[in-house]
Amino acid sequence: MGTTRDLLEAVHRGVDMFDCILPTALAKQGVAFTSLGRRDLRRAAYRGMDGPIDPKCGCPTCRTHSIAYLFHLNKVQEPQGWQLLACTTFISTCN
Repeated sequence: MGTTRDLLEAVHRGVDMFDCILPTALAKQGVAFTSLGRRDLRRAAYRGMDGPIDPKCGCPTCRTHSIAYLFHLNKVQEPQGWQLLACTTFISTCN
């Protein structure tokens, strides 16, 4: 349990409280869920990419950090990068 589809199905069935570590666990691996789908920041294609990880998201991470910066944080295993990716995932799945 923890993907966007799982959460929507649970809400449809009446669940109104969640506790899931999946977004944080995946963020530690460089993965975030966005409105564009699952983004894997271990791929070098993101190294020089400008713009937010999710252009449709208005969270603080997407407003202030480029996808290239998030890629860098993941590459050097900076814990702040994991926190920023997890924040993006939580906000994107709620919009």
